[in-house]
Amino acid sequence: MDKNTITRQSLKSNFLRQTIIRIDHDMLFDKDIQNYIESIYPYLIENSYKMNSNTMSNYNVNINMDELNNIANSINTNTENYTSFKNEMKDIIIDITKEATTLTISYNKYESFEEIYKVFSKLVEVLSEIRVGFSFNRIGLRKINVFFIKNIQNINNYLEETAFCLTNFINNKPINFEVKNIVETFKIEEYKVNKNVTAAKGVFLDENKQEKEAYQVMLDIDIYNDEMRDNTENIMNMNDIVFEIYKDSLKYKFLQELKNENYRDEEILNI
Repeated sequence: MDKNTITRQSLKSNFLRQTIIRIDHDMLFDKDIQNYIESIYPYLIENSYKMNSNTMSNYNVNINMDELNNIANSINTNTENYTSFKNEMKDIIIDITKEATTLTISYNKYESFEEIYKVFSKLVEVLSEIRVGFSFNRIGLRKINVFFIKNIQNINNYLEETAFCLTNFINNKPINFEVKNIVETFKIEEYKVNKNVTAAKGVFLDENKQEKEAYQVMLDIDIYNDEMRDNTENIMNMNDIVFEIYKDSLKYKFLQELKNENYRDEEILNI
């Protein structure tokens, strides 16, 4: 039962719900942001991204306003100005602020990381040419995996005990389980990692629209490097490490079952 034999390509089913890539960099001045937007705009439009029309007018981008859609902003409203692009087909949002550029990918359908990497690399390439001496301060990759399990007592049919283990009794009294959150912080090579495993009690609607008790299980892995030094290959190394942590957290039998393209299990949902 060697998990090393399981590759990313061999897994046909998954419960990945969101990937976030964030690049923190030197402060951008207003002129820098305008140059950044105008430089990256043709590439993004060519690759099916649309820009929020309200923010476009701020940068005097020379485009046909009638061809663009109004895209809802993807981050919480605050006092910081930002620009947002969205690829509707792939559900990818790019947010640009003075201090960071963020890609948020939501998985209604699978999108290869290689395709995301191409967009990321282009953003880094354009940012690198903003001004002399411009530098990157931090790069982070976060992957959020979510599924629902009907009986939490069966959790270790899917997750390793080292990743998540229940306490069922205290002083011989049974526990009515509500929420458990396990957080680990560690380093691998030059990268820092936060691993968060959470199970929370809730309800879901069955096929008859009846409410049933279930538990949401989340495997949230955040890896970052605060010494990026303009090396875009960091993100590919980080993605490989996240996959190894993912495999390490799941039972071998579960991983084997995820090799099936249309994997189904009556005990778990949302895969």
